Amino acid sequence: MGTKKCSPRRKQAENRALAIPSNTISWFVFQIMEWFSENGRKFSWRKNDYPLYRVVVTELLLQRTRAETVDRFIGNFFELYPDWLTIARSESANLQKALEPFGLWQRRAATLRKLATEIKNRGGTLPESPEELVMLPGFGPYIVNAVLLYREKSPVPLLDGSMARLLERYFGSRGLVDIRDDPFLNIIARRVLRESEVSPLSLNWGMLDLAAQICAPASPKCEHCPLTKRCPSST
Repeated sequence: MGTKKCSPRRKQAENRALAIPSNTISWFVFQIMEWFSENGRKFSWRKNDYPLYRVVVTELLLQRTRAETVDRFIGNFFELYPDWLTIARSESANLQKALEPFGLWQRRAATLRKLATEIKNRGGTLPESPEELVMLPGFGPYIVNAVLLYREKSPVPLLDGSMARLLERYFGSRGLVDIRDDPFLNIIARRVLRESEVSPLSLNWGMLDLAAQICAPASPKCEHCPLTKRCPSST
């Protein structure tokens, strides 16, 4: 098999991301962290030593459910289901009932039971490599990165639609609809994490919170944004 060639358009996007000066990224990170230290949201899972089982379940539930809702009910769920083995052995009806507050409970119950059974069969541990992690039921790039962040403190981005919006408004627009495969966004997100000396977890949380609270999709609160001074999208 030959090596997959990089299209001129993709190469151009990569070069555009790599050409952004390091001091531009440093200023962005500094402003994010200054703002986050005063305005960051407090959630139960925002701990450096949050158990990996809880990391995965929490991130699965955060998909298409507000963080505030997950935070309100996640403690009750973990009291009923403290580990993968408990989920793997659960009755579907009981698991669905416990997941009702988060919405999409039937689909989520099926995914969690399938994932829990897979992990039980692996001896209760998650795979080490990203390539193996992404093959697990319910896993995608975002949850893989969440595992790497918590388990290894790797400087990887929790790149979702909100973070993508923040990065695009400050650094420039992406070229692809799917953020998971966009070269410009992914390189910028990785550079922000890798060229910083602050905690990768805290920096991810800071970007997610600023995007959620200030850099809103329709009516961004630019007057309250720490990036306004240099943001080309500021109104």
